[in-house]
Amino acid sequence: MSQYLISRIENSSHITVYTESEIVALDGDRSLERVSWINLSTGERTVKDLSAVFVMIGAEPNTGWLFGTVRLDKKGFIRTGGADGFDQSPYATTMPGIFAVGDVRANSVKRVASAVGEGSVVVSDIHRYLADHRNRLSARPNSTLAALRSVDAATSGANT
Repeated sequence: MSQYLISRIENSSHITVYTESEIVALDGDRSLERVSWINLSTGERTVKDLSAVFVMIGAEPNTGWLFGTVRLDKKGFIRTGGADGFDQSPYATTMPGIFAVGDVRANSVKRVASAVGEGSVVVSDIHRYLADHRNRLSARPNSTLAALRSVDAATSGANT
């Protein structure tokens, strides 16, 4: 979040920030009327009559489980594309076969619409990667991969 936006929020009389909190209920008949949350530090539960709520997520990536697997930046976001990617895809990480999209990706726009778009675009990269590497993967009998391999074998045998 930009320092400009942080300052605007802090100086607004219309916005109250509740940190270290988890929303546990949103209530209302036709629209939002009430919000319940728990302060994760104290365990205190709060219920307030509110007609609007904004949830800020994605500012701190949950990527610790990837440490040592893919390259992360100083803040823990996943580095992708260019010199950091294993292939030409802007969503490729340093580990072949692992792609990253959305807020978790370093230098991403950090907007839901962008994350959805990146997710839809990377599907073709994943299909290409799997097609290029399918002979290196183990295949169970009667699986789709086994069927594709038998078609490949039959086709390559017919072309010789």
